Amino acid sequence: MVDDNTTCVLLNIMKNKAKIIIVGAGIAGLTSAKLLQAHGFKVIVLEAKARIGGRTHTVDLAGVNLDAGAAWIHFYKGNPLTAIAENHGLEVVADEHAPFRIWDRQAAKEVGKMRDFYMAEAEKAIQAGISFFEDTTEDVHSAFFFENYAQQRFWSTEQKRIIHFLYRTWVETDYAADYRKVSLADENYIQKYDDPDETDGILLGGYGQLVDIFQSSLDIRLNTAVQVVDFKEKNIKIKTNKGKFECQKVIVTVPLGVLQKKRIQFQPELPEHKKDAIQNIGFGNLEKVILTFEEAFWEEQKEYFYLDDQKDFLVFPSISNFSAFASKPTLILFYAADFAEKMQSEGDEVILETALETLQ
Repeated sequence: MVDDNTTCVLLNIMKNKAKIIIVGAGIAGLTSAKLLQAHGFKVIVLEAKARIGGRTHTVDLAGVNLDAGAAWIHFYKGNPLTAIAENHGLEVVADEHAPFRIWDRQAAKEVGKMRDFYMAEAEKAIQAGISFFEDTTEDVHSAFFFENYAQQRFWSTEQKRIIHFLYRTWVETDYAADYRKVSLADENYIQKYDDPDETDGILLGGYGQLVDIFQSSLDIRLNTAVQVVDFKEKNIKIKTNKGKFECQKVIVTVPLGVLQKKRIQFQPELPEHKKDAIQNIGFGNLEKVILTFEEAFWEEQKEYFYLDDQKDFLVFPSISNFSAFASKPTLILFYAADFAEKMQSEGDEVILETALETLQ
């Protein structure tokens, strides 16, 4: 005879068992879970945070749904996310990064008719850099490349200053790291496998809608931080702050930083080549400040570049007018690399104060 307490324990054990357990409820984890479930597997998703979506995070800002995390669907016409969104009745619209303006803080005025020339020259420098890093075996970075490339151009000192700013802005906001720490070595690989139409798209209403689609019908356990993955035996045992789980296969989709800090212990330890890869791969820091207003105080431009002659970092170099995708006037100020790290250490009040000073 089985008493009620024993029945509860048995049910709880079965509840925490699955054919496959996925660690991490970001887009990678949710997609994996959805596909495996569709093929008949019992799947449990364990997520340490109180929310799902990973680096996608749609927030309600003064009644407007805006993406604090990932915002664009890159190369949207060939991107499978576009088809998924549209098949569920969601709207994806093209985001053309034009027209644009450049504000030069040193000169205290807008860069005039020459801005198209500067942008064209910066794009040439970027393309030349991509070709250079495809062929070179030198251990150099994108800042080194630019200085050598600039010596081959007939630019004035002023022209070089503005072109250099645009080049650096593109590298640092795309790679989320100081341009003295990265190359463009992977760019050719990216371009070869992307859709030829480079137009990006915006999912009206935010990425959270896609997350809702992916999570439907899944068994997701929030606030469940994985501490140990023990795969010594056929049945894998997973220890968490919410108890133990068992499965036959495990997929770990946590951020690189979680692995680097060894917040999850693997038993036995991962192979040396995997541990080396985890420790040697870098990742950057791209942040943004989203501001909504009752009225727009700016002219109808899509993109603004803020040229501040700080030598160590770029101060909010890229500002996007997102008003067309929101129900009220909206600006998004992007910042990355060392400036992002500095601002994050300063706190929200300083970030807001610096952002408003930039807009003034």
